[in-house]
Amino acid sequence: FIIACVEDMKMIRKMYERVLIRKYFNKKSVVLGSTLHEAKCAAHCIMKAGCHACILDQNLEYGSDCVYGTDIAYQLAELKFKGLIYIRSANNDTMDIQFYKEKGAFGAMCKSMTPAEIRDQVMKDLTEQKITPLDIAPDTRWE
Repeated sequence: FIIACVEDMKMIRKMYERVLIRKYFNKKSVVLGSTLHEAKCAAHCIMKAGCHACILDQNLEYGSDCVYGTDIAYQLAELKFKGLIYIRSANNDTMDIQFYKEKGAFGAMCKSMTPAEIRDQVMKDLTEQKITPLDIAPDTRWE
């Protein structure tokens, strides 16, 4: 499976690249969010990569600028993204999760989840939603 992770913190991006993706997911998976531009263009990059799932940090902060994972989730829903969208946040009470879902997310992930726990959750949900690697192809509208 191909996933995308959008994160502003360098240490978390490295964990996604070096552990989560390298050990558990397709090498075509992408990690975005090192710049404000990457965060603002994340939805199109996720579509172009043909991702089956994406993990979006809720608060992507770049100095005085902020991009919200829920805004990216909403953009993906507008683009008819067929994969699973997760918001990764420290705020995961019932009201927060309902808000994430209203914006197009499938669910939420706690900041404390390990790479193995993230993998287990994504794989369980992909299986339960009957999404296979062949169900989603790269979107060529942005090539």
